Amino acid sequence: GGGGARSPGQLDGQEVTNISEVTRSHRLAPFRKKTPLPAHLARATGLTIDSLSFGISIRAAPAPLRMTKVVSIFPRFLIKNELDCSVRLFFEGHTEASMVVHPSEDPLPVHPPLGGSSNGTLPSIYFVDADGERRSSTFSIEPKQGDDAEKRRTFHVRWQAERSSPYRRASLSACAVTVEPIFVQIDIQQTYFAAKDQVPVTDGFFITLREQNFRGAEDSLFHIDNGTPHSFVMQLRGDGPKGHTSARMLGPVDGSKAQAGWPSGLWVHRPHVNASADSDSLYKDLLEFFQDHQCKSRLLSVEIGEALTAQANTVVASFPLRATAVLDQLEEDPLTGKVVMTGTITSTSFVDGFTVTAELVLEGQSVGPDYDLCVVDATNIADASKDGRGDLEAVKNILKDMWRVSSIGGEPLEVSTELRSLQFAKAVERQQEVEFVKAVDMRHCESADGVQHFTLRQTSYSSAPVDLETPVRQGGCMIRLGVPVLSVAWVHRHIEVLAGRVRGLDVRLLRQPSGDMELDASVQHFQVDHFTDGELPVVLNRRFLHINSRWLGKKAFVIKAKWLASSRLIRSVRLDMVPYWVNLEIGVLIRLWDLAESSFTSWKTETRHSAIPLEPPEQPGSPEDSSVAKGGSVWRLMNLVIRDLRLTVMVRSPDIGVVRDNPTARWILKLPTDMPNMDIELQKIELTDRFGSVQQFTGLLKRKFIRNVKYSALRSVVLSYFATVVKGILNALWWLFRGPFDALTVAKESGSPARHPMWWWLLPMVFGSSEGTYRAMADLLGNCVFFVVLVLNTIRQIVLGTPRKRVQSVLDGLVWGVRGFMLDAFYITSLQQLLMQTKLAYQDWGKMWAVIIFMYSFIKLPLGPVLGGLHFVASVCEGLSHILLHEEAQFAPFEPQRLVESESWNPYVELTDGAETTFVPQPAGGVDMGPHTEVPKKWWLFQTQRVIHAIADDDEVMETMRRPVQYALRT
Repeated sequence: GGGGARSPGQLDGQEVTNISEVTRSHRLAPFRKKTPLPAHLARATGLTIDSLSFGISIRAAPAPLRMTKVVSIFPRFLIKNELDCSVRLFFEGHTEASMVVHPSEDPLPVHPPLGGSSNGTLPSIYFVDADGERRSSTFSIEPKQGDDAEKRRTFHVRWQAERSSPYRRASLSACAVTVEPIFVQIDIQQTYFAAKDQVPVTDGFFITLREQNFRGAEDSLFHIDNGTPHSFVMQLRGDGPKGHTSARMLGPVDGSKAQAGWPSGLWVHRPHVNASADSDSLYKDLLEFFQDHQCKSRLLSVEIGEALTAQANTVVASFPLRATAVLDQLEEDPLTGKVVMTGTITSTSFVDGFTVTAELVLEGQSVGPDYDLCVVDATNIADASKDGRGDLEAVKNILKDMWRVSSIGGEPLEVSTELRSLQFAKAVERQQEVEFVKAVDMRHCESADGVQHFTLRQTSYSSAPVDLETPVRQGGCMIRLGVPVLSVAWVHRHIEVLAGRVRGLDVRLLRQPSGDMELDASVQHFQVDHFTDGELPVVLNRRFLHINSRWLGKKAFVIKAKWLASSRLIRSVRLDMVPYWVNLEIGVLIRLWDLAESSFTSWKTETRHSAIPLEPPEQPGSPEDSSVAKGGSVWRLMNLVIRDLRLTVMVRSPDIGVVRDNPTARWILKLPTDMPNMDIELQKIELTDRFGSVQQFTGLLKRKFIRNVKYSALRSVVLSYFATVVKGILNALWWLFRGPFDALTVAKESGSPARHPMWWWLLPMVFGSSEGTYRAMADLLGNCVFFVVLVLNTIRQIVLGTPRKRVQSVLDGLVWGVRGFMLDAFYITSLQQLLMQTKLAYQDWGKMWAVIIFMYSFIKLPLGPVLGGLHFVASVCEGLSHILLHEEAQFAPFEPQRLVESESWNPYVELTDGAETTFVPQPAGGVDMGPHTEVPKKWWLFQTQRVIHAIADDDEVMETMRRPVQYALRT
């Protein structure tokens, strides 16, 4: 507030507007401090410089105070320390103020200073340990904006100090020490309250400091370990050709060049440019190795994602190294197979190349069908280079093992001992080059904290390398499940209330010998029916459109997936659905919700009418609760396609009986919300070559779907309610093209071109054009007529404020139109509204308002005949529009309602002699009139009542309509 008493800190006030809107983000500007805060408030206030920042949340109170708005004000940023030591926080550029955060302490507020950076973002924060020896890099606490505001940010900052960790290598007897950096995870999540379902939007954030865990984070950490005696130049490149690039020097395994800036192990922290776990740049880096400082002579280039999807601790890539020798002398022992050669050996590498004279000892090895001659020792090494500054000890380590003779004088090595001796003799005589080659394999593994470890190991280069750690392939198998009809029902008091029906369920799970898994699941027909009071018995059903529709022969739901679990690779996921009808009857939804609240009260942890105490803001769940932190790994999704989903929604406003006991939905009755065909189309979603956990993939799809639904629903509402005629014209033009296209598609898929290669398209074109023209005229006329109905309903709601009886057909519209005309034209409806509204006004607001309402209703009495005529026109037009726009299958239940358990428990079920059960509905007045089995004496009156009943009773009409549609569905 502005005036009145102020807090001890003397803060400026500001006004909060639109408190009633609980779905919008409310924001409070920072409060500037005019005087320093008292000492006893310093710890509770947190880290502050010159202002205080508060978040605000406006939510609906829990039951029974659902109409109450709760306004919560709290510190906008709260920080918590989950490290094993205390840290001291600072704002960048403000060292005069700091705050110590202890482990396991309650979260403390953090108030960024005013001003911030030049681009308007919040100033950065850094922290030091209690002794001041380690200082973190600065990081921003700026939350995400827009649709990603609720998404968690997880990244890491590095401490300046470093610790040493020993790593034992197989080729060394001692421990070589590498330098490992220390990182701290920064987790920023949106604040929530105890009643989380009642809080759609909050403007508060928790900042948590944790030990490093790169799984699912926005950044990544790579460790490259060189287990060879060679030196390389390593480069990590990503985010496009002009993106981030880091070139480092990688020294030999013995650490002899570590002092010269060539360590044998490198740690590379990779913050991604787009800073998002959904970014296309995640794990798209290229790891490259070169033999020169200019990074032109490339030895290996591998994408990080390819290594992540390989099996743990296996070879993900390899590259060869070569050396040549000119022999001066050769000795061969025929008994042992050893060869001792002396000559000049040359390596052309720009990093660790050499030219020396040495004596090499070689032994023969047989690998499968191949025969290799490999170097086992190197002695008498002397420098033969021009400058004479070669490192002979390093050259000895390079030459002493793993080299294989690949060719002599440009020809492959002979397997026969006699021919091989002739090759060597010719090479000594003619001074031919002997080429040696070895392979360097790169292995990958992921540690428990998500660090990606890459290790280089040398091996003898063979044409048939054998990986001893490759798992043995298992046999394949297939599981297939077929269900003709499957029903899942919600039963309330032994009576079926809601049912989901599935026809033609087919599931096939295949495991190939290579380990690849394939899933193919399909459903021929899927439908949801309800059996509560309502006009539309079907909630969800597929659209049949027309007889030549290309959707008729397709499955209602198809999902296909291929993945390789051992490599965490999802090759493809494809989801297809046919167009569907959705009958959104608001009254039915309210009744089902009331039944659910009364049926499942035992599942609730608290009763409906018990108040929930207001709790302070709570910290979001720690990453240990997420699937990634529990040991889940990063998966690679190669391709995911969700085809376009088309829904045609029929909206029905609730009836008076359901809103009488539900004040929340009473206002819907005053709106002309009825809509026969509101089209909602969700655009195709396709993801290609993405990395992340299953939780991240589902979160990304959820955000995309919500964004598409918002856009499509807004467009559909505008076209359906405000531009109905324009919608009819667009649909008519679309049908003129769609009719022939569907007919040609069906004819082509059925094999007509093979039977009639030249004129196969003629008949489908004629029938398709005929069907498309009919559908175009029906859609255009139906939408134009419904626009008239929408206008007339709006006039009736404004004048009378009461809805009219809905109709489903033309005859139904004539019957109820005549009835409505008689009631409105003879002032019966107007007088009822006058008495009821006057009574309500007198009870709620007093005599004065009752008199005003009476006079206003009395003035509207002469409009009765006009309203009666409009009532008749609206009923007939509504019946005509429904006939033109709807389908029979939209209202056909899959199966009749079923009873379960013993009938003796249900007072409304009677037993017959033939064990046949008949459901007897409860009379409205509570008195059982008994079955009408005898024909009354006034038979003509009885026949007239039967005719009226057959025309006006919706259940009778639906029963006669259901039989032919059900036969078509089954066949």
